[in-house]
Amino acid sequence: MSGEFIENLKGALLNTLSADKVLRQSAEDALQSYLGVPNAFTGFLHLACQTQERSNAHLRMAALLALKNNVRHFWSTGTGSPSSQNPAPRWPMSQEEKEQVKLTIVEATLAEMDKPVLRILAEITRMIAEFEWPASWPGLIPTLVNNIQGQDPNRVHNSLLVIRRLAKRLEYKLPGPDREPLHFLMAKSFPTIQQLIENLKPVLDREVASASCVHMALKIFYSCTMYKLPKEEAQLD
Repeated sequence: MSGEFIENLKGALLNTLSADKVLRQSAEDALQSYLGVPNAFTGFLHLACQTQERSNAHLRMAALLALKNNVRHFWSTGTGSPSSQNPAPRWPMSQEEKEQVKLTIVEATLAEMDKPVLRILAEITRMIAEFEWPASWPGLIPTLVNNIQGQDPNRVHNSLLVIRRLAKRLEYKLPGPDREPLHFLMAKSFPTIQQLIENLKPVLDREVASASCVHMALKIFYSCTMYKLPKEEAQLD
């Protein structure tokens, strides 16, 4: 993508947030053209994750909202018509781009410190996981678990947040194939999360970050167990 293209894209993104209805609609229409160019998902994500754009939170937010609203148009694995329950992707991505985006979105989410931006990054990660995880994204949970074991409280919290989003999407799935990813998530993450809670207990009353992590960990346990607890998960310790 050329520099001129990026600058035009930035202008369109910012105008999607305009209070002027005519200008906003024009920008939203133009955005559809930008989303259809090759490697568009990567380009939008690049804009949203540039640290120098922190001074322009509106631009970062606009880029992320554009991605969030169109995830299924890029990542859908269906073959049906646009109105079907399993539509074909409107803007198909190459496998190479998909793999790079998955690496980038996880790293961006774990490193993010701006809470509104973090929430949308985590939701985009969760939405991509609907199409890719676990079969086509086997490294997702190990990456999150490894970061929970790390020393950076921000990355620990953000890893827990992503796991919570994954669990919450699956918490009401009926026993059977649709619930199996939740069982996998529990088996791979619960021992590490339990150990994290034990490690943080001594400092809960004096470290806000630790209390926040424990709170998120307990929300994960709730989402995973409040509806159904198979015997094999009940025996985890």
